[in-house]
Order: sequence, then structure tokens, then C-alpha cells
Amino acid sequence: DYPPQEIGDCVGFGTTHGGDALQATEILFGKQETFVELSTEFTYSLSRQVAGILGGQDGSFGSAAALAITRHGFVPRTEPYSGARAKSWGRTGPPSELVASARPIGSVARILDWPSLVSSIANGHPVVVCSDQGFERPDGTVAPRDAEGFCAPGGTWPHCMLIWGLRFGKRPGACILQSWGPKVPGGPLVLDQP
Repeated sequence: DYPPQEIGDCVGFGTTHGGDALQATEILFGKQETFVELSTEFTYSLSRQVAGILGGQDGSFGSAAALAITRHGFVPRTEPYSGARAKSWGRTGPPSELVASARPIGSVARILDWPSLVSSIANGHPVVVCSDQGFERPDGTVAPRDAEGFCAPGGTWPHCMLIWGLRFGKRPGACILQSWGPKVPGGPLVLDQP
């Protein structure tokens, strides 16, 4: 059960949850024995460090996170999530001893279309999406899921999320894990969607 993000550190959430999903896949295929929750604050601040954007406003971007996890990697979470820690490390960078202990992943790939997304998920590779596509109603609230579990697109939001499942048929789509907590968006859950 992931806590909701408290500051503009969605890149840490989306990317790190991708690392969590990758661990689950490796456990399923016998490449790893145990699951260790990873630190979103570390990934967020490391992405800012490799991008040269420490200090200033909150936020990062996907290619910086990709570089951070392939060059340095992830670290296990040792304390509950803290937006204050993410903000602090986002200003100064993560502690050097954590950077030294990180385990890099082998590679990342840029996904630009549905067939590539399908192939990546089918091969056990999580897909982190960083975009400005919003799901907003005209009144500014988050669009709820419809009867089939989809949110209507609307507005623009710079945001990072994890695509962790796909569905096919009359209305193909992606199941997206976002970082705003379990009640956002609202609406019907379908096909055993959590």
C-alpha cells in the first residue's frame, strides 16, 4: 500500500514503482527471491542531481530518472515515505552513502507507441510514462473512471505514472498506477482492477 505523494516528486514515485514492479516480475521468473520496497525519495532526488536541477522548485523529468537508475540505480526504503525528505534531498541531492550503495538496472528503452508498450509489458518490463496528458473535468477535478474503468482525457498535467497492466478487446487500454493515493481517481473498478 503506497502512501500518496506530498510534494512534486511524482517522477520518484512513477520510476520507483516501476522498479518495484520489475522486482515482482523477477521474483515470478525465479531471478530474485525476495521483494524489497524501494525509496521514492532517493530516485526523485537522484534524478534531479543527474539533471543538474538541485535546489529551486519541486519536480524532475523522465529522461533524468532513466539516466539516474541506469547510471546509479535504486536503493531500498529504510523509513516511511516523507515529502519533507524528498524536498530536502531534491534541494541538496541524496546522501552520498546511499548513492554508493545503489544497484543500477541494466537498461531502459523509450516507448512511443501501443505495439511497443504491449511488447514491453508482455516481456515483463514495466513502463513509466511521463507526459502532460491530464484527466481533468471542466471544473478542475480529476475525472472519475467510467463504467469500463477508464478516465476521460482532459487538460494538461505534467505527471509521471506507472503503466502496469494492459487490456485488449473492444476498448484496449492501459492500467495506470498514479501517486495521489487510493481514492484518486474515483469511479467503478473493473476486471479486478485494484
